[in-house]
Amino acid sequence: MKIIIVEDDLRVSDFLQRGLTEEGFNVTVTRNGNSALEFCDLYDFDLMILDLMIPGINGIEVCRKLRTNGNTMSIIMLTAKDALDSRLQGFNAGADDYISKPFAFEELLARIRAILRRNQQKLQNEILKVGAIELDMYRHKVSVNGKSTELTSKEFRLLEFLIRNKGRVLSHALILQDVWEIDSYPDTNIIDVYIHRLRKKINPGKDDNYIRTIRGSGYIMDDV
Repeated sequence: MKIIIVEDDLRVSDFLQRGLTEEGFNVTVTRNGNSALEFCDLYDFDLMILDLMIPGINGIEVCRKLRTNGNTMSIIMLTAKDALDSRLQGFNAGADDYISKPFAFEELLARIRAILRRNQQKLQNEILKVGAIELDMYRHKVSVNGKSTELTSKEFRLLEFLIRNKGRVLSHALILQDVWEIDSYPDTNIIDVYIHRLRKKINPGKDDNYIRTIRGSGYIMDDV
């Protein structure tokens, strides 16, 4: 699970980053609203821990802009304020949960796990589709033209990432960061190899090519 922390208090952000990393989460930290929006435009996150009072665009506006742009990741708001109107502002902007400072790390972790359980329940009925391809996210199964297709876990994650970003050019760096959760790979052809394998499995013996190569830029998934 990939979490982005938006918090300008270095003590708090470092504490959260260490604790969540130790719990096995992939954690990114940024300290102002503008950079938070930029990160979310470039990368996909599962959950945001968002402080209300941050430099630049405040937490309420960050949340509102994300929801307006169609971003559905879960958002937990942090604030030193405990007033009812602050909580209502956060929920009205699209926040999923709210926790007031100071808080115990165990409480935040419990909130995150509760959101994970809710999201898992949503996945039970989630089917991603593009053309004749269907991904059953809960059962982790893929079919093309109604016929089951076997993919490795990494191929499945790559296909999911391409479909969720259909129509968007995805660079090698972006794919590595999201699918492999790393910034570099010793074998620079790893993505090309996996794309080649994926094409063979989802377009067996056909001219249709759902995944196009954009020379010098990366790959794009088309709805052929």
